[in-house]
Amino acid sequence: MTINKNLISSNLETDFIGRKIHIFDELPSTNERAHELATAGASEGTVVIAESQTSGKGRRGRDWFSPPGLNIYTSIILRPAISPEDAPKLTLVAAVALAEAIIESLRELGVHSAGIKWPNDILIKKKKCAGILTEMKMGSEGINFVIIGIGINVNMALRDIPMELITLASSLSIEANDTLSREGILQSLYSKIENWYKRYLSEGFLPVKERWEMLSLIKGAFISAASSVGGLHAYEEGEALGLDDEGNLLIKKNDGNVISVITGDITIL
Repeated sequence: MTINKNLISSNLETDFIGRKIHIFDELPSTNERAHELATAGASEGTVVIAESQTSGKGRRGRDWFSPPGLNIYTSIILRPAISPEDAPKLTLVAAVALAEAIIESLRELGVHSAGIKWPNDILIKKKKCAGILTEMKMGSEGINFVIIGIGINVNMALRDIPMELITLASSLSIEANDTLSREGILQSLYSKIENWYKRYLSEGFLPVKERWEMLSLIKGAFISAASSVGGLHAYEEGEALGLDDEGNLLIKKNDGNVISVITGDITIL
């Protein structure tokens, strides 16, 4: 069943996010269309939703599997009055909101194991069910806009997941053994993103950092962080301590030194 705009709008508890909704049967990517709308002057909080994506992307240019009619593919236009250096923190803001929306949606169905894998993947029982891709456009006076793209595997069955992803990916429906309302999840998601976005702008990063660490699946775990720079791969291993004040991941290495990892793929050892 196609996502119903009226069902999202009814009882939507936001001031601006989701107040203007653009829904499409198919797009190359919701981020791409949101970028076009933002460039044309779309207001903050405008959202794009697609039933399917033909060129959906995740972090670091990876493909995002986007079958039609089952999941959530949405992008949100923000116009924050912050420095470009602080823009990456919005990914962590969105991760907290996304995790809370998923936890809220699954709680009544008896699923309590959802959490965040740094920096922005939501996992249930070690399998990815949602992710975030944040993109920024600069203007002559700073940030013009930021696009928060979110993909959530909602009602996919096991048969819908490609074999090469079966050990890595899951869906809310698979984990809850039930079908979920995509409109209800979107309502919760937009509300929680707006709440955390407002809080970040008014109170700074500390409340986001503290909540992210509460929802983290890796804090206190022994991990490997792999990053790629100039075609070279670097690996850092140690205990994940949490986030620094810039949103980087802190790792305590075996020799006792603590390092900050800005970007990379995390494996729990």
